[in-house]
Amino acid sequence: TATDPRLPSGLDAVLIVNAYREMDDPANPEQILKFLRNVAQSLKPQGRLGVADFLPGGGGPGPAAEDRVNQETVIRAAERAGFKLQTRETVPPFQFVLVFTKPPAAGR
Repeated sequence: TATDPRLPSGLDAVLIVNAYREMDDPANPEQILKFLRNVAQSLKPQGRLGVADFLPGGGGPGPAAEDRVNQETVIRAAERAGFKLQTRETVPPFQFVLVFTKPPAAGR
């Protein structure tokens, strides 16, 4: 659903490729937060979330420039959901990859 990927528990990693912009509704910012928190619940301790998408701007394959997601938007949402940015890479010439660590369990 828009807020729950319905993933099984005990996953080592979740990778979102070229789809983040489809899940993030600027008119409903809580939607992506709920989605990311549900992803976190599916991850094992030490689990990772990866987000790969097209760099802002035009050129190359992928969505129109105005439909591309800014890395900072992804980072802010993931951090609000409790994730911590671990790695940030550019995949020339048109994409980026962000890797986050799972938020610690409550009470730890």
